[in-house]
Amino acid sequence: MIAGASPHAWLRRNPPHPGGLIADHMEPADDYPGFSVAEAAQKLGVSRGYLSRVIAGRSRVSLDLAMKMETLGWGTAENWMEDQTQYDVSQERKRRKQPYAAAPAVVAYERMMAEHEAAEPEAARAA
Repeated sequence: MIAGASPHAWLRRNPPHPGGLIADHMEPADDYPGFSVAEAAQKLGVSRGYLSRVIAGRSRVSLDLAMKMETLGWGTAENWMEDQTQYDVSQERKRRKQPYAAAPAVVAYERMMAEHEAAEPEAARAA
């Protein structure tokens, strides 16, 4: 792990497509029967084909779909859009061959966090 990075920093580098998370919401649980793609699409008011493409990672989660999932209690629209944005940025970095860890802002942030963590034990000893 990179010094100062959050334990989930790897997600920013290679986050999963949010479609897989949608599939998780459709799985049966103890008190939840689960949904087929067709049933979920009907509940969400989208076409079965579109939902199938999103789940397979071939289409984006739109703001409209994010809002509809929120109304079903499948997380917040903000979280769905954030997941989609993280995925999109990661894919664009790969396309441009611009690695996350080499971005100047990331390098500066990680250096600042490492310095902050190194200074914390000193501050604790002084107190």
